[in-house]
Amino acid sequence: MTQDNKRKQKFEKFLVYFQKHIQGNEKGEGQIFFEHLLQAFGNAGIKEVGATCEELIKKKKGKRGFADFIWEPRVIIELKKKGEPLGKYYSQAYDYWDNRLPRLKYMVLCNFDEFWIYDLNHQLYDPVHKLNINSLLDNWGPLAFLFPKGEQPTFDNYNIKVTEEVASKIGDIYYSLVKRDVDPERAQRFVLQTVVALFAEDVDLIPKYTVHNILSEAVKKSISQKELGELFLSMASDTAKNKPKKYKSIPFFNGGLFERVEPVELIHKEIHFLYEASAEDWSKVRPSIFGSIFESSMDKDLRHGHGIHYTSESDIQKIVSPTILKPFKEKIKKAKTKRSLKKILSEIRQFKVLDPACGSGNFLYIAFKELRILEAEVLEELGENSKQVRGFAVSPKNFYGIDINKFGLELAKVALSVGRKMSAIECNVHDPSLPFDDLENNFSCEDALFAKWPKVDAIIGNPPFLSSKKMKVELPVKYVNKVRKQFPDVPGRADYCVYWFRKAHDNLKKGQRAGLVGT
Repeated sequence: MTQDNKRKQKFEKFLVYFQKHIQGNEKGEGQIFFEHLLQAFGNAGIKEVGATCEELIKKKKGKRGFADFIWEPRVIIELKKKGEPLGKYYSQAYDYWDNRLPRLKYMVLCNFDEFWIYDLNHQLYDPVHKLNINSLLDNWGPLAFLFPKGEQPTFDNYNIKVTEEVASKIGDIYYSLVKRDVDPERAQRFVLQTVVALFAEDVDLIPKYTVHNILSEAVKKSISQKELGELFLSMASDTAKNKPKKYKSIPFFNGGLFERVEPVELIHKEIHFLYEASAEDWSKVRPSIFGSIFESSMDKDLRHGHGIHYTSESDIQKIVSPTILKPFKEKIKKAKTKRSLKKILSEIRQFKVLDPACGSGNFLYIAFKELRILEAEVLEELGENSKQVRGFAVSPKNFYGIDINKFGLELAKVALSVGRKMSAIECNVHDPSLPFDDLENNFSCEDALFAKWPKVDAIIGNPPFLSSKKMKVELPVKYVNKVRKQFPDVPGRADYCVYWFRKAHDNLKKGQRAGLVGT
């Protein structure tokens, strides 16, 4: 008998037992369920593999919770009763995962019928796979890490891989344009306009396949690429009479990105790259793609010389969570009346965030998304039908950025604008999303150490870091002297990032917070 047949026999036995004996009571049947699940994957049982049920998780400020199942270093499973919607328990499970060190490789939400599997080290929010228990017989791959030797799982929703592949194609297009002596600013704008259009057709902001069909024709005859210019002009226009007949239904996007439309003449290789990128499902592409595009657009020596570093979404969450989310969550837990909840809701909606080294805006995007999730949760707690009420009040206008790189700032604006629609879809909350917000006054292209910072409630980010020795070598002497003169109380041996810490401190008022990455 083959290994696969032996495994199928075990899964058949498990499913027969499950259907006959398990009613879906998380408290009374959880341990039995986990025991038989492990045995179905060829293990002796919970104790034998060294796993635990109801493990105490200590949180900050003396709080605690109990994780339903932990098998170190593989997985933490949060079990809910049969039929419970799993999405609403993401935050609870994430808190358990986040507060237990060392962090486990996978997190799973389960309601007996479904397994939502997360790889939080690489992909926040979205499960990398949703598995129905009845499909285990032929599709055990997503839970393969439960086999005795911990086999490599297979997932069908690994957005990070889609994002990396698409970002590589888009980066190649930008690099090719610049290599052909296309003005970098013009190339950047064209690439961004195209990326937004690709997002738009996959999240129902413009008709499906609009861009894909243009590019499929352009692959055959290059003259068709002029259609992209007509599409972008239609996205830039707020009146139907200024749009070609076939694009009358294209809505007004605004936001500054489409104020100038200068189509770029593409060579066949570039059209092919774009066509391949358009075939991807852009609703699964994470806004972290803008960080990848930002990196690919920068000279490596320039990036290193200025101490610029890309930060993953999971690492950003380690800053956003304690700085912004946990204080609000503590307030929500303590709230006893609707009046107090409405006060918290008002605070969330007015909360302002600054990243004084924002790059492509990934920190701001994560903060934006998390504040919107909080807003939706409070609306639900208040008993309001969040699908029909005003929609989200937290908007891109709550967020501010400073950076010396103009392209990075444009990427940040686009990330927030695209994120507005994506977060509405993910939270199942109505939000018009268009036209994009005008964020010109929210972002400033200047050196943050000498700029006036806007008044906000929280400061987050990953400021550039260079050792004091490297500062002297890789930055102009006059500039280093100017920085030290501006901050006389910062020791000369301090890393470059420390000056951001000092300025953040000076801009905070009592009760406000900053969360910055350091060396």
